[in-house]
Amino acid sequence: MRKLSWFMILASFLLAAVLFLLSELDVISGFTLGWAGFMVAFVAGSAFVLRGLFEKNLIPLKKLNIYFGAGLYVVALLLLITEIAIEDNLVVPIIAVIVTAALLLGFLAVGGKKYDQGDNKKKGYKSWRELTPEERERRRNGQE
Repeated sequence: MRKLSWFMILASFLLAAVLFLLSELDVISGFTLGWAGFMVAFVAGSAFVLRGLFEKNLIPLKKLNIYFGAGLYVVALLLLITEIAIEDNLVVPIIAVIVTAALLLGFLAVGGKKYDQGDNKKKGYKSWRELTPEERERRRNGQE
């Protein structure tokens, strides 16, 4: 998933650069840097949200990917506002929906857990003091 997300981001950069170059050469019209930035921010936000949802990772990193993707969605929205005429009274509610959706996805992606379970919570775990000398020696040598 990690390679696919970076491929998506780099491909969107390349596509935006080619489209912007074509618009500067007057082959196509109406494609500005705002549209290029919107396209890259939206694709990168989608890549980070998908990484947060589907990549096996630590809980804080999953949430961080989702929240970073939501931040890129807000950037994409702000770039879109500059390109098309969205009414000013709609901007804050749309940002609120994006932030709320990110918080909800962050909660759902980790199953409601705040952090990963430590070794001492796992069944059969013994602290260093509870181990016999033979078990301690095996752990020191990396056999267990």
